[in-house]
Amino acid sequence: MTQHSRDTPQFYLTAPSPCPYLKGQEERKVFTHLVGERAAELNDLLTHGGFRRSQSIAYRPACETCRACVSVRVLVADFKPSRNMRRIADANADVIGDMRKPAPTSEQYSVFRA
Repeated sequence: MTQHSRDTPQFYLTAPSPCPYLKGQEERKVFTHLVGERAAELNDLLTHGGFRRSQSIAYRPACETCRACVSVRVLVADFKPSRNMRRIADANADVIGDMRKPAPTSEQYSVFRA
């Protein structure tokens, strides 16, 4: 049996499933777990290659017949909220946020699955 270092990323391909965005299409994703001492470096590298991150998993679309999904980076310094975005922010000005250590919960996973 082949042994792999925990610092060596292993990539996996999901089985085809109905696309949540395009009716009649199937989606597949390629993903890896971000683990080990070099996880942050790997995440940075994969992000530049179109991967997205959720918790400790980096993934990207790998659909066989479609290339419609495109990862987009927002340049924060150049971002200007639209009038509608400002209206929504004003309507939610009473919402309070705070910083916490990352700790995945079953509620977060159910939202992600949905």
